[in-house]
Amino acid sequence: MTFRPRLPRAVVLFLLTLLTIAVQGYHYGVDDAAIYLPAVERFVTPGLFPYGADFFLSHSRVSFFSDAVGGMVRWLHVPLPWAVLVFHMLGIYLLLLAGDWLARLCFTQTRAQWASILTLASVLTVPVAGTALPIMDPYLTARSLSTPLTLLALTAILASRPIPAAVLLGITALLHPQMAAYGVALVVLLSLPRFAASRQLHAEEALASSLGLFQRLPDGFHLGAAQEPYRETLYSRTFFFAWAWTWYEWAGALLPLAILFAISRIRIAAVTPIAVRLCRALLVLGLVSVAAFLLFSSSPNFDDFARLQPMRSFQLIYIVMFLLLGGLAGEYLLREKTWRWLLLFVPISIGMYAVDRNLYPQSRHLELPSDTAINPWLQAFQWVRDNTPQDAVFALPPRYLLIPGEDLHGFRAIAERSMIADWVKDSGVASVFPQMAPEWKREQQLTSGWDRYTAPDFLALAARSPVTWVMVQPRQAGGLDCPFQNAAASVCRLASPPAASSVTATLHAAPLRSFPLRSSR
Repeated sequence: MTFRPRLPRAVVLFLLTLLTIAVQGYHYGVDDAAIYLPAVERFVTPGLFPYGADFFLSHSRVSFFSDAVGGMVRWLHVPLPWAVLVFHMLGIYLLLLAGDWLARLCFTQTRAQWASILTLASVLTVPVAGTALPIMDPYLTARSLSTPLTLLALTAILASRPIPAAVLLGITALLHPQMAAYGVALVVLLSLPRFAASRQLHAEEALASSLGLFQRLPDGFHLGAAQEPYRETLYSRTFFFAWAWTWYEWAGALLPLAILFAISRIRIAAVTPIAVRLCRALLVLGLVSVAAFLLFSSSPNFDDFARLQPMRSFQLIYIVMFLLLGGLAGEYLLREKTWRWLLLFVPISIGMYAVDRNLYPQSRHLELPSDTAINPWLQAFQWVRDNTPQDAVFALPPRYLLIPGEDLHGFRAIAERSMIADWVKDSGVASVFPQMAPEWKREQQLTSGWDRYTAPDFLALAARSPVTWVMVQPRQAGGLDCPFQNAAASVCRLASPPAASSVTATLHAAPLRSFPLRSSR
């Protein structure tokens, strides 16, 4: 097998990006994109989401991600779905590019370097410890850009380029302050005498120049047990707490640290001193993160700090671990035997493809803007986008994202319409931004007992809230005016929409105790 491709390296990485997306899959508006995309849509079309926008603007206010993507759409007149796809491709390309540069610093042999990149490209959907994150999402979020930029900054520091590293960390902080903080922490560790190279890197200067950008992080941390309703949202995220982790989640945290320790202690001819230095710094970062995680989980008095999620630093640890393991495999196991490369990477790729099909079984593997939706929930959301007024306010089953066949598609992201807070994603927002918890709880009470609702209950909901439309399962549509219906959902009109300026006031004007809803079990 040759390791000197005839095409330029950048072209090879771009082709590998396309292959990676083909294997990993691509999905629009799913999972965490249900939080990020509505902010982009509102930037592009300010009239959208007259009600409930704080549930996605809370993230947007500490990030310039929506401005960056939305700005491309507005200034270049690019359709939003295509712009989202381009940014997603850019994120994966930059990650592979950063991995390529880092691999060349960690290995001298070309075959080890290419094995590193192929390994990283093959495992992007691997979950990171118990953080509820994969290495790279198959959809666009702020992490799609913050992750490769952090890795590029790390590579610049290791290559004695502190100014580019400072710029990259600064951009990362603007896009995702929390994830950038882990990159800054790693730069601090690498600048310590124990980990510094013989050549002075002046990493402190690079760090100081980007620290000011972290003033956009959420504030208000204090000691004391979380109070209701924030406690309910916080404890719904069990991965925030060490006592809720399973044994395999702990294995996913401890095994990478053991691998980094082994590489840093055992003399391996193929591994450069830079790789050893990086392993030692990452090992310290991982141990500090675990210690902080255990501390925050040790007492309810640290509830407010659990939302810092220190274990997210393991995203960087996983990326470097797979790069190093791939390089070692290429140098000592795969070598020049083509069949060995195929034997390793083809099954891994098939496994990653199977993971995506398991997560999104009722949707296309590649949900491209040019394709017609086959998911019935997605079809209903698109009908809402095309046939309802912009100031419509919807109510959906509180756990609609978890209904089999829905495949985690976010209503706001696809339908571009306001909705009553859901239990799945909006509770996650409230767990990170406690000021949203009271409103989240109030709206959950509005839809309490949803599964047993009939037409009178939905009409009562419209009378005492801003809701003008509902999306219900077909069995609940009897007696309602439903201009759209398929096997999964019925879209039903309840009332004429109130004026946009009075939407929020409507909800708060009606005491919840006077609202005739059936209580949930």
